[in-house]
Amino acid sequence: MPDEVQRLVCRESESDSIDLPLLCVAYKDGIYDAMASGLSQRRFLGVDDPLIGIILNPYDTRLQVVVGWSELNEAHSYVRSEFLHLSY
Repeated sequence: MPDEVQRLVCRESESDSIDLPLLCVAYKDGIYDAMASGLSQRRFLGVDDPLIGIILNPYDTRLQVVVGWSELNEAHSYVRSEFLHLSY
C-alpha cells in the first residue's frame, strides 16, 4: 500500500494492534452509515461478529439499541448489512 494511502487508513503506532469498531453511537440519521462502515471494516479484517449501535435522541432520556451484522451474498458477490432494533 502506498504511504499516502496508508496514512489515510492507519495512524502510526508503536504496537501492531488494529482498532476495530465495537460500538457505534450516533443520532438516528447517522447510525446506519456509521454501522455499515464499521461492519465493512470488520469484514475486511476477517471479523464477522455483530456490531452494537446506540441511537441518541437529544430530546429523550431513553436510548435505542441496534444490532448490525453483514452477510456475504456469494451468488452476486456483494456484502449486505442487516440491522435489528431492540425495543426500548
